[in-house]
Amino acid sequence: MLQSKNRYLGYLISNQLLVLVLQFLLFTSCGHSSSENTKDQHIIVTESVIPIKLVSNMVTQLSDNIRTIFQDSKNNYWFGTDGLGVYRFDGNKIVLFNKEDGLANNQIFSIQEDDAGNTWFNTPLGVSKFDGKK
Repeated sequence: MLQSKNRYLGYLISNQLLVLVLQFLLFTSCGHSSSENTKDQHIIVTESVIPIKLVSNMVTQLSDNIRTIFQDSKNNYWFGTDGLGVYRFDGNKIVLFNKEDGLANNQIFSIQEDDAGNTWFNTPLGVSKFDGKK
């Protein structure tokens, strides 16, 4: 029963993280200005499928657990959490890494990358290295 709840919680958090990442990418990609003539271009507005209140609640719950965000040289986004491990978003999917995958601790203080492309995670119980394979 506990494992089922943990799986559901992981699934729920993954979905919330995806919404947060998509919002982050949407807001950062819309900040540019264009000098093109938009006279002949059309903008189509459609109804949102997800109610704004629901998205807001999910982002708030997830953002309470994110401690640090890092973009590596391969354009992966890493989200270090306060007790859940670290999430990697490669533009297509979100993957969770935690103690079961080799992290020293699920609480992530900071994330850095070295010149060799290894990703390092600072935790309360030491530093963990991810070489892209395991």
